[in-house]
Amino acid sequence: MSVDFNAMALRAKESLRELSDEVDLVKAEINFEGLPTYTKAAVYKNFPKLSRTSVDKYISELESEGYQFKTKQHGSIGVFKLTIEDIVKIYERKGEQKWRDKHSTAQVIFTSSLKGGVTKTVSTVSIAQGFRLNPELVKEDLRIAVIDMDPQGSATMFLNHHYTINSFDYTAAQICINPQLSKEEILKNGFVDTTVPNVKLMPACIEDGFIASSWMKLHAELKDEGYSTSTYDLLKVNLIDKIKHDFDFIFLDTGPHLDALLLNSLVATNFMIMPAPPAHVDLHSTLTFVERIPSLLTQIKEYGSDVDITGFYGFMTKFTASREEHRTSQRHYIKTLDDMLSEYLPNLEAFNKVGQSYETVLTIQGKDYQGSQQSLSKAAESVRKISSALFMQIERDLEKVK
Repeated sequence: MSVDFNAMALRAKESLRELSDEVDLVKAEINFEGLPTYTKAAVYKNFPKLSRTSVDKYISELESEGYQFKTKQHGSIGVFKLTIEDIVKIYERKGEQKWRDKHSTAQVIFTSSLKGGVTKTVSTVSIAQGFRLNPELVKEDLRIAVIDMDPQGSATMFLNHHYTINSFDYTAAQICINPQLSKEEILKNGFVDTTVPNVKLMPACIEDGFIASSWMKLHAELKDEGYSTSTYDLLKVNLIDKIKHDFDFIFLDTGPHLDALLLNSLVATNFMIMPAPPAHVDLHSTLTFVERIPSLLTQIKEYGSDVDITGFYGFMTKFTASREEHRTSQRHYIKTLDDMLSEYLPNLEAFNKVGQSYETVLTIQGKDYQGSQQSLSKAAESVRKISSALFMQIERDLEKVK
């Protein structure tokens, strides 16, 4: 009796849909609030360059012009519920310079590792959200894109799980092999909203794996049609270059595979970041990947492409500062890599537990989290710290190359 894989595939698809629907139902039942809001007092206490007087002044001015802020009743008093978008408006009214006032094109950040299970995707989506939600960075009003190029769609699951169920016609892999697509078509059809405003997602789907495995054949067909773009320039030319003025940072997340999508990402990126877990099996695999990077760059150049990476930063994940074996692994990473970020993502259960509801530690509030509140708070704070550390490191390195 032969195995009926078609039937299993249909059942798997239905189970995925049920999982997604169950999460939506649970969130509706508990009145899931999602992103935090802030009172006026919380704004001037937590957000830099804002005082009590200035917050009152700018809110009053915006309201007089018709801008509406949400409030909630606290006894007989109406209390402001200010969102990140509201606080961006306050900074704008103050006249704070934004990132894009200083940098006209997007910086591409590629989270890379050939080892699965090293929190690569969790790190990518968390830091991407941190760039938008971190109080220290809100004044920059950063426009973020996350491009999921892992056929398993892990980043898609975290950022908009509704797109993990069916195929998506405008994935990065598909756009790479369709050079005729315009910027307008890509922005309209390729990106979807996430739970964080101004953090956009380009979903992935399983068909991307077939595109990656047929990359050379598909590229040869493009050349036959008259397109001269090199094999590993397709992502940069056909996607990144077209949208680089519409975002401030573009995060790339590939699978743990040495394939054409990874090599294209190396060509398209400005900054590489690499999760560095302390477990010895992860340490060995991660260092092996670093050892192989020169040969990958040689392969890319042999195919006529250039790599121009401004910074390469490692950062510890699943890290416990009190454990000696973890500190030993940290020393090996520091010895090997030119730049290790000072902040790290600790080994906390919250990072795994929030994924059960397709959320991250920044997009779930304490009342909606069924687990240790201390773990959630520490995890969220670690994401805010590492997003600040990465942002400041990028800013310093861009100043050096001016």
